[in-house]
Amino acid sequence: MKSFFPTFFASCLGVFAAFALCLFVIIAMGISGMSKTTGYSDNTILKLKLEEFIPEKTDNVSQQSVFMGGQGESIGLRRILKLLEAAAADSKISGIVLENNSVAIGQASILSLMQGFENLKKVENLFILTPITILSHHMYYVRWLTLCL
Repeated sequence: MKSFFPTFFASCLGVFAAFALCLFVIIAMGISGMSKTTGYSDNTILKLKLEEFIPEKTDNVSQQSVFMGGQGESIGLRRILKLLEAAAADSKISGIVLENNSVAIGQASILSLMQGFENLKKVENLFILTPITILSHHMYYVRWLTLCL
């Protein structure tokens, strides 16, 4: 019985020390992840590839299984509109290239996307390129709007 309490307290101290060490490692990983900055230089061109399904009100929804050869995530409409707003506000971005072949998108999403591009009309020194590959019916309207800018 004499060695029970010292062994018990030593094991408790070991558990607390291991917990503190794990907590310290997690905090250090979080701090090191926050210190990474992704920068870009002046006259940067934003490249948008609209070739997959675009969810309307959700963001990064898995539409196909990764095991079946599909993509793990897809960019949502809200993120695309936030990107367009950020590009309009950022003076380092000089242009947007919109690449699309065929995109599965609804009429309401096309309207939101067109309104996002219309907001870019107010920005000076910002160009939008839409190279023609294959245009679907919906993307024709987006391309027409970008040509009118």
